[in-house]
Amino acid sequence: MKTKEKKITLITMLFMVLIMTFIVTLTNNVIMNGINNFVFIKWLKSWILSFVIGYPVVIIIMPFLKRNVSKFIEG
Repeated sequence: MKTKEKKITLITMLFMVLIMTFIVTLTNNVIMNGINNFVFIKWLKSWILSFVIGYPVVIIIMPFLKRNVSKFIEG
């Protein structure tokens, strides 16, 4: 893979994880605490923690998934 393609892939994964963790932690926080008990700082901490865990996991797992999905589709 070319260097430019690698950068594009890493940046795409970055934004994907940012958006996904944002939505999931926000939704979970509202479901667990209710909209009236929403605490921004608690949600922000959980979002940051989710991102810090999620981005490296995606970087590690994505090549494995791509390889295996390609094998599965090709037959």
